[in-house]
Amino acid sequence: MSKPPNLKLLSFVLQAFVMLFVITLFFLFVGIASIFIIHIFIVSRRNRRHDMSMEFDELDCFDCGVTGISPHDLKKLPSSNYGSVLKSVETRDCAVCLEGFQEEEIFRLLPGCKHAFHINCIDFWLKKSSSCPICRRGVGSLN
Repeated sequence: MSKPPNLKLLSFVLQAFVMLFVITLFFLFVGIASIFIIHIFIVSRRNRRHDMSMEFDELDCFDCGVTGISPHDLKKLPSSNYGSVLKSVETRDCAVCLEGFQEEEIFRLLPGCKHAFHINCIDFWLKKSSSCPICRRGVGSLN
């Protein structure tokens, strides 16, 4: 005659499978919720950056109240070859783009503070602001 199955053991195994299923579902939902929260965080940061970049893009206009230097005054600023006045420049890097100066490049030495920049970098800066990006000293009138 065969022995009847142990009901306590069968009940324990069934409870273990149910608990395993419940724990698996719990961690699955926690994982999905975590991914969702991370996604929302990334999207909100990207939107904040996009909003800030739009504010900076609005500064690209010349007639929107930004006090930069006129193109006429910009042409009056001195420019020269970097190799020709290498000793008078205290830094070897442009503070706008953070790249080093090369001897063949043209750069501007701002009057007054004598800070040097690549010509394209500082011209772009001075169209928006009439002060030095390093010391904030005004370039002033260029008569």
